[in-house]
Amino acid sequence: MKKHKDHNLYEESLLMKDFKREKVSFEELWYTLNPPVEDFIERVKAKTFFKYFITATLNKDVVLHKWNQVHPVDENTTIVECKNGSKVKINMISRMGDIGITDDLTKSNGYDTRGLDCDKDFKDWDFKLVKYE
Repeated sequence: MKKHKDHNLYEESLLMKDFKREKVSFEELWYTLNPPVEDFIERVKAKTFFKYFITATLNKDVVLHKWNQVHPVDENTTIVECKNGSKVKINMISRMGDIGITDDLTKSNGYDTRGLDCDKDFKDWDFKLVKYE
């Protein structure tokens, strides 16, 4: 796999094992969740498919907007406050630099709020390897 200078988190993720970090930068998280095309091609050739189940601890109180998938959205959204120190699951990272989270640690996709900054709003990152074929 291609080596990426200054992407220690990405390098650690290539070891294909669980790991923890106190702090994570946006750039490190982006390359870990969105590997370069060359690496993806290498994974396909090696039949090595994996992703990470990522959780982190909030550094501030956050309001979650939980929509039940029924329209109209405003009438079917529950507001839930997630307190500083709560563990949340990272289900989205945008190229604009924000993170999408949920407090449902079993949710495989989707998020309840977005717009958080991985450099400031989180600590104690936990990466659990999930392999699939």
